[in-house]
Amino acid sequence: ARSWGWDVAKLAVCVIAVLVIPGLLFPRFLLAPFLTDQETLALGVTPLRLICVGLPIDTLGLVLMHGLIGAGDAKRTMLVSVATQWLLAIPLAYLLGPVFGFGLIALWLCYMSSRLLNSAVFTAMWQRSGWTEIRV
Repeated sequence: ARSWGWDVAKLAVCVIAVLVIPGLLFPRFLLAPFLTDQETLALGVTPLRLICVGLPIDTLGLVLMHGLIGAGDAKRTMLVSVATQWLLAIPLAYLLGPVFGFGLIALWLCYMSSRLLNSAVFTAMWQRSGWTEIRV
């Protein structure tokens, strides 16, 4: 099961890495059907590129997170997800945005940082293999 999780994660990361290439290379083209105002379109380019850069790592975390849930480690997985979202990402986004006024890019960097932290924690949890001892 341990190697299966890594195999699935590697495949998913490779597939997503290929799928995000158009978003990195042609963000305006992909956003244009949804954003007709040129100013708004210009604002969307950098966040789309940030998402494209972070998505393969986020994918790794999502695959391993769901593997942990499937193996019966749902409680710790939920605690990590809730903690990173409600105790880190949302308060930090509030501070960076409305309080300090850093703008849209700071909010997206905050979001991507929380997703990358999630991925790092779930990768560590998978690697430590504590989930293999859980009885369901």
